[in-house]
Amino acid sequence: MATKDQVQRLHGLFKKHPDGLNMMTLTAELAVSPEVVQQVLNTLTEEYNAPIQYNTATRAYHYAADARNTFQLPGVTLSATELRGMAAVLNLLNDLNQGEGSDDLTRMQQLMNSLITAHGLDIADINRRIRILTN
Repeated sequence: MATKDQVQRLHGLFKKHPDGLNMMTLTAELAVSPEVVQQVLNTLTEEYNAPIQYNTATRAYHYAADARNTFQLPGVTLSATELRGMAAVLNLLNDLNQGEGSDDLTRMQQLMNSLITAHGLDIADINRRIRILTN
């Protein structure tokens, strides 16, 4: 099964390389086997309706030319590393705003917590690992 990070990375590769990428390049970029690349391609097309095409002449996968600039993955798409960074920022904001948490900050933290959980990460584990020292 393809992970959300793999789907996001492949989407980013297709955006970055509009002429397409061959299977060897995709396996190297994603650091997975060709079978896993195929699973990620299937996930993109079946679950996200991505307009992926295969060019037999160049043996490259790419987004269809007419949808290349308009197709986006739904929702907020952050990698696990970006989510960890956001968790650190939210912890810092909470420390700076002790006892006076705004509604916007609380809503933002709830959204980030749900995204972190959706990526299969443990919020408590992240909070334990990230320590921000303030004066």
